[in-house]
Amino acid sequence: MNQHGAESRPEESGLPADGIDPDAPDFVYDEFAWFPENCAEYDLPWGGSAQVERVDVPVGDAGNVSMLRWGSGHPEVVFL
Repeated sequence: MNQHGAESRPEESGLPADGIDPDAPDFVYDEFAWFPENCAEYDLPWGGSAQVERVDVPVGDAGNVSMLRWGSGHPEVVFL
């Protein structure tokens, strides 16, 4: 609410236009939800779905390496 008792608009509160606070403890970021917009931004065709998942791979005592796995087959290319 603003100082006059009315609901604040997101732009007045400093939040993004959708009113979602990315710093809120219950905020969940879905990195894959942006694929359609990302494709449109670069004039790439969007087929409606992508078979992709984020996977953590253990690397000994150093921790994990986070990666994106595209598709279900064996990797053809690996970028580090």
